[in-house]
Amino acid sequence: MTGPREFEAPPRTVVERRTRRLTLRRPAVSDLDLIHELHSDERTHQYAPGLRHTSGEQSREMLASWLAHWEEFGFGYWIAVERGSSRSVGCVGVKFAEVAGTKGLDDRPVLNLYYRLLHHFQGAGLGREGARETVAFAAEWLPGWACTALIPPANQPSIRTAEAAGLIGNGTARRLDDLEQGDASLLFEAPRFAQVTDPGERRAALVALWQRVNAAGGAVGFMGPSTEAEVRDRLDPHLAAVARGEALLGTISRPDDGTLLGFGFWRLSDQPQKAHVAWLERLMVEPQANGHNLGRILLAGLHALGRHNGIEIARLNYRGGTSLGEFYARCGYTEVGRVPGALRFGTDHRDDVEVATRLDGRPLSRVGFPG
Repeated sequence: MTGPREFEAPPRTVVERRTRRLTLRRPAVSDLDLIHELHSDERTHQYAPGLRHTSGEQSREMLASWLAHWEEFGFGYWIAVERGSSRSVGCVGVKFAEVAGTKGLDDRPVLNLYYRLLHHFQGAGLGREGARETVAFAAEWLPGWACTALIPPANQPSIRTAEAAGLIGNGTARRLDDLEQGDASLLFEAPRFAQVTDPGERRAALVALWQRVNAAGGAVGFMGPSTEAEVRDRLDPHLAAVARGEALLGTISRPDDGTLLGFGFWRLSDQPQKAHVAWLERLMVEPQANGHNLGRILLAGLHALGRHNGIEIARLNYRGGTSLGEFYARCGYTEVGRVPGALRFGTDHRDDVEVATRLDGRPLSRVGFPG
């Protein structure tokens, strides 16, 4: 297929990924047997029997197209390998595809999310784990491209995987090269990330989401439910900093109706020596969508926004005594400081924990830097 005319390939250091149970690696010619086993098994094609491979030549052509995509664009579908055993369990990833459909996707390249596991590895959540990592990767390293999945309406297991990865139903569509497959599939699309430059543009929605987060126990800057006035008092200084060019605001929203799903701020440094360093603040996502990968998608989008604006190192603080440390570690952050009991909320004392990461795909290390 023809890809986008203007495209910057992700750094080589980030195109092979690891999750808790999987290593996602670039495919090779030696993976032909796996590709054929995956795509010729009737048990894994019950919802799309017309796409099942009936000859080795079909699998050979498919693998060749995957390898060509990697050569041209520097990313594509991965081979999913079970960590610890080194057994290949299937494939997952994104690559450019063309679709004909609705919602502004007509006849332009988008990213197609793909996941398929060998039959005996299904049911353990590995597809969901790989898909969640893939969508976050696309949000961070392929910003501006709609990450989509086309799924037959009857394929409920695949729909659940797409939704767990963060994708949201957005009408119907068909790939241009699959029009002969019959009826259109359901179109699922990742939340849309945007930089908000008009500070007052979404003020009411930002306040309402912050209140819902507090009421659900997320309590960003609060210890519990909060009034609209209390949240406005905390939000308005951030919006004023955006207006002055001292901060950046990024949001994620539903692709179908634009409903706000999450937001966060970059606080920029006013010191020339630290112009490449910035702080992430007030990160929050819709609590009613808990478990749908929104935190990863929001953070990935903010990373892309920061990198576009010359930020090389991200720093943030979080309240100890929560699962946030595990979340940020999965996102590539390293703990660089902790002050025990530095946060006091009435009689509740929490650690103030600082983490950091680089946004260019390099490790957070002193190697190559003077002491």
